[in-house]
Amino acid sequence: MTVDAALADAFPTREVETVTQAGPSWNDLNETVRVMFADGEQVFLKLAADGDGSRVARERAVLDYVRRHCDVTVPPVVASADSAPTRIS
Repeated sequence: MTVDAALADAFPTREVETVTQAGPSWNDLNETVRVMFADGEQVFLKLAADGDGSRVARERAVLDYVRRHCDVTVPPVVASADSAPTRIS
């Protein structure tokens, strides 16, 4: 799945201002980009570059667990999918 396709699926009504690299990843099978929307909101988009969304699903579960059970600030997750959508742009 491409970054453009993932953004279109997750945020079909949002206007994207910029998409930039978020820096190096410890896992070459994931890709993370910084997304700035036209309204000024910034989010990070993580993709499973090899199409295996299980890593992203596990990371989402860990973030949810830490948010509920630990005194640690974690980023909000605004959208998530653990499998590739059928529509790819």
